[in-house]
Amino acid sequence: TKTTVVASPDFAENELKLNDKIESFDNPRVVRVIDLCRSLCRDYKDKDGNVVVKAEDLKKWNVHITSRNNFPTAAGVASSASGYSCLVVALAALFCVEEEFEGQLTSIARQGSGSACRSLHGGFVEWICPDYAKEQSLEEMSKISVAKQVAPVEHWPNLKVFIVVVKDEKKDVGSTSGMKTTVKTSDFFRHRVDNVVPRRYEEFHQAIKDKNFHDLAELTMKDSNSLHATCLDTKPPIFYINETSKLIINVLEKANKAYGVNKFFYTFDAGANAFLFCEEENGAELMNILNHYLVIKDKTAIEELLAQDLNTTFLETIKNATPKEDAVVSSVINTRIGEGARVLPLEESLFTA
Repeated sequence: TKTTVVASPDFAENELKLNDKIESFDNPRVVRVIDLCRSLCRDYKDKDGNVVVKAEDLKKWNVHITSRNNFPTAAGVASSASGYSCLVVALAALFCVEEEFEGQLTSIARQGSGSACRSLHGGFVEWICPDYAKEQSLEEMSKISVAKQVAPVEHWPNLKVFIVVVKDEKKDVGSTSGMKTTVKTSDFFRHRVDNVVPRRYEEFHQAIKDKNFHDLAELTMKDSNSLHATCLDTKPPIFYINETSKLIINVLEKANKAYGVNKFFYTFDAGANAFLFCEEENGAELMNILNHYLVIKDKTAIEELLAQDLNTTFLETIKNATPKEDAVVSSVINTRIGEGARVLPLEESLFTA
């Protein structure tokens, strides 16, 4: 996501443009994030420290927000996390915000989209949640419910990520509304919160610290499946993954079983799109495996990997496999664990007067 925010006394009203389309500014989460950043506004100064615009004036100006995603929006590829993290960083730069407590900007981003708090940082990040059993004010909880980096990108630089875009249209049930229904109606959700998450939380930390790919894979796949089991336990049930998603799960499970160790792993957000992980040396094999089972419309991002002449144990066993006609995916995004949201040079601005 790339986002530009501009404030001016000449703007008659606020404006929000997403992927070159004007959107309604009556989104309470967008307004909340802007208001929180405005409340922390300081004088805007030039590079020599001279006040150009006083905070009391700057915070009154309307803003124009322009944001673009190079991946599907509202389709379960964390577009809201990316979008709100960029928005908060841009607003913080515009309003010259200085945090009053560590992680305050992540707390603000969280109020736009829960997972956005993690996207402000790079590498491996944890979202620290408050103890809801304790009586705490909203202000106290906001200071606790922040994101912190567990390990930087450099900790595990050869970890690859492939996002298989199974479904690129807007999903039927949004993440926020779906979670609210799950909390109210799922018995399994409470079991997951009380018994599964605390133990797994520590296990994830250890696997990342040790760079233990096998254990990280096992934990991630179990947690993804647990999440979607909770969705099924919701009333009415929520079906985020589809038959193609299940095919991808089965293929990776089959490959790992054949090797006797986890070489690949999957996880699914609130959507049908698959996030696949492997270490860099196994990327070409993973893509060639998928190419045997899926009809991939756009292979641009993985062409070089598919062109590699491989003769691995598992590929040999599936050499006669052919893609199912209905197992069609739009594309594969070829990426890796990245840096967090950051301010870009002025020449990269999306704003046009």
